[in-house]
Amino acid sequence: MLFRSELALVTNVDFPTLLSRLSSEYNFKFLHFGSDNFKPIDNSVRDESCEPIAVNHYGVTKLLAEKQILEYSNSSLIVRCNFFGLPHLKENGSILNWAMDCINQGIQINGYINIFFNPLSISELIRYSLLSVTNSYTGIINFGADEQITKYEFLVKVQDFLKTKENLVKPSLYLKSDNLIDRPENMTLDISKFKKLFGINLPTISDMILQEISNTNRIK
Repeated sequence: MLFRSELALVTNVDFPTLLSRLSSEYNFKFLHFGSDNFKPIDNSVRDESCEPIAVNHYGVTKLLAEKQILEYSNSSLIVRCNFFGLPHLKENGSILNWAMDCINQGIQINGYINIFFNPLSISELIRYSLLSVTNSYTGIINFGADEQITKYEFLVKVQDFLKTKENLVKPSLYLKSDNLIDRPENMTLDISKFKKLFGINLPTISDMILQEISNTNRIK
């Protein structure tokens, strides 16, 4: 039986690397999803050209995959992103589904006020991923919302849309400790290239949350 760290290497590195080799051998475009779980080496803008440093084991595996994919295939596209709205799963669901489950059960949750991100809904991610497969762009590109928000603000929006009577979302401060996975406080990705490539006006985070809540409720 594989340990979680070994499983992460297989799923995040070995398998994507194999697909990139096949894409090069059989001449098809390979789309790989990276992560926003890194820090720039010099605290520079988190664009596609920054030098990323992993802050945890998950980040190590995702960045290693990026390096190997680009080495073995020049027809691959790596999309770095943070997304929400994945249909309900028992494990590893998105922040939206976790929040909905807790709030609907009356469970209090904490939201970090010092971790910032610009997540994209799964619906928008799928839409632009399909479009990216049909164009000639390769390499690395950041996908994300056109606004920055804290984890706490995101959870408050979810609670507001669910129209709960009780305030279950409490602000908290992320502090690095042995009990928590290390993570960057600024997870916001620069999406200038994304907007230029597709010439788009993205929906607001609020609009995307509302849409994904509606989609999730239809799936249940």
